[in-house]
Amino acid sequence: VPETSFLVIADTPYRNSEFPLVADALANQQEDVQFVIHLGDVKSGGSTDVSIEYFARVASVLQTSTAPVFIILGDNEFNDMPNPTKAFSKWSASFMQFDQNWTHDIGVSYHDVRPENFSFVIDNTMLVGIYRVGSAVHGADEWDAR
Repeated sequence: VPETSFLVIADTPYRNSEFPLVADALANQQEDVQFVIHLGDVKSGGSTDVSIEYFARVASVLQTSTAPVFIILGDNEFNDMPNPTKAFSKWSASFMQFDQNWTHDIGVSYHDVRPENFSFVIDNTMLVGIYRVGSAVHGADEWDAR
């Protein structure tokens, strides 16, 4: 029976001191790791600053992984922001279909309407990455649409 080996990280890096910790975890991942998944929240929920430069810095660290990295949108970098639409645009510029930064043979499908959501099957196991909106309700129609 094949065994899938993967690394899961989440809720990091919130501050400058955490960037080396993420880089170290990725540099020291086991050789048989087939993929890495970041469960979202690459920034603190208390921070309303969401810049392209910050996201690019996070992306640069994640790209040091030898295995492809999948990332799920977190509420801290999107819905918790004063302007979620603008924040989503900035997140998308750095992280949308992030696994495509690697050459791999994982058959990934991206949702047609919500392309930040993805799925794939590996070793007869389906993995689905879905952003489930949390935190503030900015408007009932927007909430229902997401």
